[in-house]
Amino acid sequence: MPISADDKERLIRLEERVTALQQDVRDINDTLSDLARTIHSNELIVNSNTLTIGKGERLFWIVMSGVVGLVIWLLKQGV
Repeated sequence: MPISADDKERLIRLEERVTALQQDVRDINDTLSDLARTIHSNELIVNSNTLTIGKGERLFWIVMSGVVGLVIWLLKQGV
């Protein structure tokens, strides 16, 4: 059974749409991959910053404890 000219034209347009959709899916996949890499990078930065903040907080409380201890010691010495 031969294909009519209209059917051939519809088939060509359908193939063009499928090709365009496939390219859109590839573009979306590339974008998602970029986002995944960015998220991973941000997670590493957050982990590093969390450790830095934790160390800074510990240092702050050590210094504050020392200052409070020194003030109490000075008060006991009668200064």
